[in-house]
Amino acid sequence: DDSIHNISAGALEPQADWNDSENQKQEQQQEDDSLSNRELEVSASIVLPFEADTAFSAFTDLPRQPTWSTWLHSVTYIEDGLNQQTKCGIPLKETKWTMQWKKAFRFSWKSKMTALERPSLIKWESTSGLKNYGQIEFNSLSEQDTEMKLTMKFIAPRIVGSMMRRSDKIKH
Repeated sequence: DDSIHNISAGALEPQADWNDSENQKQEQQQEDDSLSNRELEVSASIVLPFEADTAFSAFTDLPRQPTWSTWLHSVTYIEDGLNQQTKCGIPLKETKWTMQWKKAFRFSWKSKMTALERPSLIKWESTSGLKNYGQIEFNSLSEQDTEMKLTMKFIAPRIVGSMMRRSDKIKH
């Protein structure tokens, strides 16, 4: 009797684990679907009247970015005691970004650069907060002109995602 009872109990356990596993898979799929429904891609390009190296240097001066981006409230370096430099001479420090839109919405995230290729490419990804990643490309058109192209993907907070989806300027 004991062996039959143990076998029966053991036979039920995998079924219970399978149900738990299926519930977890369904919950994860719902969360993934929700996130993919909120993933937005933003891209823009502009021709700048100076060489690529100058554009690269200006863009990598991260605390200055709010002076030319109306969406950014602030960008600050996070002091962690590490001062690792890249071949480009740019510190690989984590940064804190705060975005503000019409005083109604404010979002923050921490980010790190994942690739720096002076003077042509910068890549980054968020490490916490608003999930995002992207890249900036600098393409020399002539000695005086550079095309700067930004491509960014992010998971928008629900309320922002629903408002931004109404815009014809955002690819989703």
